[in-house]
Amino acid sequence: MRTYLLDTEETPRTVIASDPRHDGLDLRVTNLEGSMAQIGPALQELGPVLRRMSVRLEAMDHRMAAMDHRMEAMDRRLEVVDGRLESVDRRLAAVDHRLESTGRRVESVDRRLDATNHVVGAMSVRLTDLSEDVADIQRRLPHPPHPPHPRRKRRR
Repeated sequence: MRTYLLDTEETPRTVIASDPRHDGLDLRVTNLEGSMAQIGPALQELGPVLRRMSVRLEAMDHRMAAMDHRMEAMDRRLEVVDGRLESVDRRLAAVDHRLESTGRRVESVDRRLDATNHVVGAMSVRLTDLSEDVADIQRRLPHPPHPPHPRRKRRR
């Protein structure tokens, strides 16, 4: 087997020119080689540009990773703030409930105070009437004579 392969490798290869599949193949290969000769220098010039772009992209990737880290920290802080706000909301709801209760109490006190003011007003009217009645009675009664004032002795 080894000998067969070596013999096959040593025999010259020839392309059959009459095969229609190979017509123009040499011309295509030559054109391709010429194009590659022009592409090679262009690729050599692109190498440093691509390297700089790669460095910039790596720097951008590091900045994005740092930004992600800061964003995660900010998310954690915002979660803490959100929890605190929920606590404040609950406290405000309790305060609101207490204020409503206090408002009802104040309204009750206002009603009682109004009722008390009405009673005091009515009593004031009655006392005024009574005072007029007493004054009228005093006018109708005879005045008693005034007793003489005792004189004081003078000190010497």
